[in-house]
Amino acid sequence: MGKMSREAAESVKLRVEQLLTCRITGHGMSRDLSLWVRDLDRVLHGKLASVGLVESRASCRLADAVALFMASKARFKPGTRTVCQQAMKDLLAFFGDDFDVRRLTAGRADSWWTWMTQTRKLAPATIGKRVQTTRSMMERVKREGLIEVNPLEHLSGAVTANRQRQKFIDQPTIERVLGVCPCAEWRLIIALARYGGLRVPSELNRLKWADVLWDRDRFTVHASKTEHHAGGGVRHVPIFPELMPHLRESFELAESGAEYVLGDQRNTTNLRTHFHRLIKRAGLTPWPKLFQNLRASRETELLASFPIHVVTAWLGNSPKVALEHYAIVRDDDYAKAVQKAVQNAVQSGGGSCYTALQADGVLLTDSLEKERKTGDDMQLDTASRRIINARTTALLTGAGLEPATSGLKGRCSTIELPGPWEGDCSGLRDDHQPCDVCEHREQIFS
Repeated sequence: MGKMSREAAESVKLRVEQLLTCRITGHGMSRDLSLWVRDLDRVLHGKLASVGLVESRASCRLADAVALFMASKARFKPGTRTVCQQAMKDLLAFFGDDFDVRRLTAGRADSWWTWMTQTRKLAPATIGKRVQTTRSMMERVKREGLIEVNPLEHLSGAVTANRQRQKFIDQPTIERVLGVCPCAEWRLIIALARYGGLRVPSELNRLKWADVLWDRDRFTVHASKTEHHAGGGVRHVPIFPELMPHLRESFELAESGAEYVLGDQRNTTNLRTHFHRLIKRAGLTPWPKLFQNLRASRETELLASFPIHVVTAWLGNSPKVALEHYAIVRDDDYAKAVQKAVQNAVQSGGGSCYTALQADGVLLTDSLEKERKTGDDMQLDTASRRIINARTTALLTGAGLEPATSGLKGRCSTIELPGPWEGDCSGLRDDHQPCDVCEHREQIFS
C-alpha cells in the first residue's frame, strides 16, 4: 500500500476485514463499504481483486469505455456504427483517451456541449445525435458500477429538423437535371428518389425487378432502416405517372435475366458526387441534402393530396417524422392561401362577385365566374385590391362599406375609391339621396 499514516492503515485494515466477512458469510456489502471500494485507487483495488475480496474493476479510462461500447454495436448496421464512431471521436477529442470516466460530471458535460456548439460549430441535429450516443455509452458505464448517475441526463438529445437545410425541389427543376443525365439508369435513380420517394442508396440498391408489380401499378420496397419495425420494413409504393416512363425505359434496356433494377450504379459509394455534377451541368446550384430533399419534396406533394396515414405508408415513415422532418412549406402554399381568402370573401358577398368597372379606360377586374371556369389565376391591379379589401372588411365585421359618421345631415360618407371617385361626397344633399360617388360605389358592390 506504500507509505501511509497509522490511522490510515488501521482504516484500510478495518475495511479489508469487512470485505473478508462479506466473502465468508456471503452477505452483500453495505452502502458505506461499497462506496469505499468504488473510490479506491487502481493499485489498491487491483491488489484486493487479486485475492478475491472484490470483483475486477472495469477500466476507468475513457478510451477503454469507448472500445467496449463500440464492441457492443458490432451487430448494428454500418450506418449506425458510423454515427456512433463520430460521436465517440468528438468525446475523445475533447477529454482525451486517459480521462477517468468517473470524473465526467454534469459540468464537464456542459463544457463538451459548448465545445461542439462554438468550436466545432456542429448543427443542432448533429449535436443532439452526439448527446444521444454518448448518453447511451455512459449508461453502460453506470451499469458497470463505475458511476451512480449519468452525467449527460440533463442534456437534450432531441434531434430536430434543420429548416435552413430544407428545400423543396419542384418538378421543373428536377426535369432539367433529368435532361442532362448520361443514361437511363441515372434518370431512374433520380426519378425513384424524387417521384418514388425512395431512400438513397439503401432502398435503391435493394430494389429488384421482381418487386415491380406492373399489373398492379405498384412496387415493393424493402427498407433496411426500418426492417426491425413491425412489418419488417416492407411497403408498397404506387408507380406514379411521373415515375412510370423512367421505370419502363430501364426495364426495356435491362439485360435478360437481370435481378436488380440498378446495374452499373448499384452499390456505388459516390452517387452523391455524380449527382452534384449533374445538377451543375444543368446550370443549377446544388441544394443541401441532395437526395433527402428529393424524398422530402415528394412527401410534401403527396401530403397536399392524400391523407397522412396513406402517404406515410407509401414512404415508410411515421406521421410524426413526416411532419417534423419532411413536410416543407412551399411558396405556392402562400400564393394559394391569399387567392383562396380573396375568393371566399368575394363569393360570400353574393351576386356575380364583381361588376366590371372602367376608370380612365382601364378595366379593373373581370368576372370571377369566368376566372373560376378557366382556372386562371386572378391578376388584380392596385385599384381592384383596394375594392376587395374594403369588401372583405365589411363582410368580416358585419358593418357596411361606409365608415360610421355622425352629425352630418344629407351628406354621404364614402370609402376611399381610386380614380375619379376618390374623396368624400361633393356636397350636402337636402333630399337625402345618394350622391354621384355613392351611386358608383353601389354599382361596384351590388
